[in-house]
Amino acid sequence: MCRKSQISLSIGEFFDLAAQGGVYEVLTPDGWAEIGAIVRKNNKRCYRIRTRSGKSLEASEDHLVETRCGWMGLGEISVETDQVLTVDGYDDIVALELLGEHDTLDMEVKHPNQRYWSNGISSHNTGKTAFVRSMAQELDMPIFSFDLSTMNNRDFTESWAETVSQAPCIALFEDIDGVFDGRKNVVCDGGLERGLSFDCLLNVIDGVDNSDGVFKIVTTNNLDRVDPALGNPVNGSGMSSRPGRIDRVIEFPPLDEAGRVKMARRIFEGFKEEGWRHLLAEGGKDTGAQFQERCCRLAMQMFWEEAAAAVSDECVAGDHQSVPQATQPGQ
Repeated sequence: MCRKSQISLSIGEFFDLAAQGGVYEVLTPDGWAEIGAIVRKNNKRCYRIRTRSGKSLEASEDHLVETRCGWMGLGEISVETDQVLTVDGYDDIVALELLGEHDTLDMEVKHPNQRYWSNGISSHNTGKTAFVRSMAQELDMPIFSFDLSTMNNRDFTESWAETVSQAPCIALFEDIDGVFDGRKNVVCDGGLERGLSFDCLLNVIDGVDNSDGVFKIVTTNNLDRVDPALGNPVNGSGMSSRPGRIDRVIEFPPLDEAGRVKMARRIFEGFKEEGWRHLLAEGGKDTGAQFQERCCRLAMQMFWEEAAAAVSDECVAGDHQSVPQATQPGQ
């Protein structure tokens, strides 16, 4: 559901409308949140799920939905055994259909925990875009996001020159594996005039022209499809095989126990540990953003429960203090 004059749309209908431009909001479990960037992703393996109550969602295999077992990609869902959270509560999944490879659109939801309702089903952004946005705010740099799937060599060269002229800044290439499988442009196979070549990408971002002050960030959901010439991790050190093009490789894996403890203690500061300790095991497969959401939901619940209990105690104390002593007339 999205909001523009408060109209209700499916996700597919919204993407068609958003192509016309404008500012939109999407409904989240915590109210309306503004939609930021909309990014085209190409050749994504897609599925359709259907719930017992009739809700359905078509999305890529790595699109995250909230289940009783935590956040899961559509490609990980098990029919009949998993339940997804919907606007009406948890619902059984009765069908999972492979749709093949399709182009998709992903949206950045400006919600602290990247959650939103997608066709009535609780969905989640991975947090990579939020990480980049936070970095840009910390460094006070503008972000220039490149949609490589829509560019040819000339488009990219001109756009890069404009980005360099605005340095210091961040150049963001999202989901590069959706455009290049190794060195092959999987979006456009009709020649260089119709699509960006991998050689042009390398020559522009790491050529003879000075690009000092441009902080390059490349994201991917499938590191195996990134050509080593761009840069791959070296022995798990976080260093890249091609410094100058990609200097560091940062993975967003599930948090380890120490990380979950550190995050939980920060969120639950002032609360008794026995009230939230069980989340450490329940969130064992969560990413950082997913575990943060899990903690925030419980923290809010605990806060309101304590607030309600405090109000109740005050009412009881007030009642005791205000009861007058009964006396007989004339006494």
